[in-house]
Amino acid sequence: MKFPFPDVAGSRGPLFLENVERLLKHGRIHTWLLPLEVLPLVCVFSLSQVLMSEARAAELIWSKDEAISGALTTASVTPNNARSIRVDASGVVHVVFSGTIELYHDIFYTRLTSQGWEGPEQVTVSSSASSTPTVAIGKGDNVYVVWSDNAGGYYDLHLSARINGEWTPPENITRDSTFSRSPALCCSGKGVLHLAWEDRNKEISRILFASFSGTKWSSPVCLSRRGHDAVAPSIDVGPDGRIHVVWTEEWKRKKRVIYREFAGDSWKRPVQLSNRSDSCRRPCISADTTGGIHAVWEHYESQSFIVCYRERKKGKWEGEVRLTDGSSRAFRPVVEALSGSAVHVVWYDDRWGPTEAVYCGRERERGEHPVPLTQSRSSTYFVTMEAAKDESVHVVFQDKRRGNYDVYYKRGGPKETSP
Repeated sequence: MKFPFPDVAGSRGPLFLENVERLLKHGRIHTWLLPLEVLPLVCVFSLSQVLMSEARAAELIWSKDEAISGALTTASVTPNNARSIRVDASGVVHVVFSGTIELYHDIFYTRLTSQGWEGPEQVTVSSSASSTPTVAIGKGDNVYVVWSDNAGGYYDLHLSARINGEWTPPENITRDSTFSRSPALCCSGKGVLHLAWEDRNKEISRILFASFSGTKWSSPVCLSRRGHDAVAPSIDVGPDGRIHVVWTEEWKRKKRVIYREFAGDSWKRPVQLSNRSDSCRRPCISADTTGGIHAVWEHYESQSFIVCYRERKKGKWEGEVRLTDGSSRAFRPVVEALSGSAVHVVWYDDRWGPTEAVYCGRERERGEHPVPLTQSRSSTYFVTMEAAKDESVHVVFQDKRRGNYDVYYKRGGPKETSP
């Protein structure tokens, strides 16, 4: 087969091309786009599960970078693959982040409506350290935010809801003497909140799960295996109500990506997703509307970080696919699948220099070049994303082009839905 860019074969190696050819052979991608000319990067691209027509493979048109964190001294996006951005049924974009005004780190919220950006609004006002917020949209487009806070001396998880434009007082939802951190939140179609987080005592971390139906939280359930150090959960819920969680689990100095599913009445046995058992970490998961499950993670090998991807179709996990070839360091991938016909993945990467920037590629007509996603040569980290029903893709990231870290937003969409 002939690749759309002539120097791909020479720069990426035979293993990388084998994976690309295998995806094309099975109809997973329409056109493979690779960054060959742009800045150091964060990568965004789409895998297609069916061979798309040229008309359907419309390019994404991207808005300019927008700083949305206001006049904060510094601001940061949650780094643990929990969603910092959501798009509700009306198309309103909701973003949460942590930031510093003077001395203390607090949680902030902003939203994008048809009238433009509103906020940021300060969710917490405290003398403690609040960090790693995650957001979900519930019934009536109410906004729920969970974050980690050390107000009581230990890190506990706190919840606040934005209802009718007002924030409820923060509620401590863990209240124990262990360290609760790295929350990951999602909401089912019935309005039930599902939360996974990392709970650490003096010796080991474990992954806990609880749900909130509107009146009270369920008792926490431990998802990780006994005696294994487990960190960094990611969670999603499918249209059928099944809950999907992934995390990193370490045993005998080997880090693996573990997956569990709640299938209506009980949790299924843990499944190891990563084939390579030495150092696989920071996974992210997404459930599409057709029942497919998609997972990505970073794999450390030969002093480089590689992005890996697996898909579950009709209840069966397919083989692991490498999305990068190890010629650069690719960090903290995030996956988002809306319909099952396109799977979007973002990460940040240093293949062209010590700094990271963001770029994007999607299925396009053969021969077109990828579109850079940021206009900055400064350091970019912690990218996260949400795909909306109108096929638009919404990305937030932190970047220090103005000296300190700010939170930036970017929207990509087909021509007919572009801003």
